[in-house]
Amino acid sequence: MPTKAKSKELTEAVSPLQEKNKTKSFSPFQVHAQCGLDLLTPITSIRRCISNLTRDKFLVKNKEKESMIDGEYNTPNHTWTLVKNN
Repeated sequence: MPTKAKSKELTEAVSPLQEKNKTKSFSPFQVHAQCGLDLLTPITSIRRCISNLTRDKFLVKNKEKESMIDGEYNTPNHTWTLVKNN
């Protein structure tokens, strides 16, 4: 599958999750688990999709240290929330 098509597919999977949970924050690993994506979809692709949605002002990164959660590999992960005016 071409890269742009795969990126669009990921965006279409992530966007509804955030829209259904407007007040919740999600890490890339939580998005991967809750979107029903193929287990072979790399976490880097999810991160890229979230970065693109952030760049397009659809999501906002929670920068407070308290908003970080433990992710895979015992590393802290930032979380993202839907922008309020969407």
